[in-house]
Amino acid sequence: MLETLTAAVVAAFFVPSVWVGLALQIADIATTIEIVHRRGGVEKNPVVAALMRAVGPAWPLAKFGIAGAGVLAAAPIPWLAWGLNAAMAAVVIHNLRHLRR
Repeated sequence: MLETLTAAVVAAFFVPSVWVGLALQIADIATTIEIVHRRGGVEKNPVVAALMRAVGPAWPLAKFGIAGAGVLAAAPIPWLAWGLNAAMAAVVIHNLRHLRR
């Protein structure tokens, strides 16, 4: 069972949507850190805000772990993986526009 799961995870890393999804997660975390922690903004996503309160300064690692697992889980379903990536790209674009203000 573990060998099959390991093989599936390794295979998922050869799917372009996984790399795009992970890069978008990093971009979201980086822009969120800038907005919330350095500029005094407020996290509007209630799930991420709760994660920030629960985990404290380790929230970026926790978010990347949780979101990364979601990216890997969506990899076998291309329309789902790219749909999630499109939604995440919209979040990153929103964050970048907020940073320009």
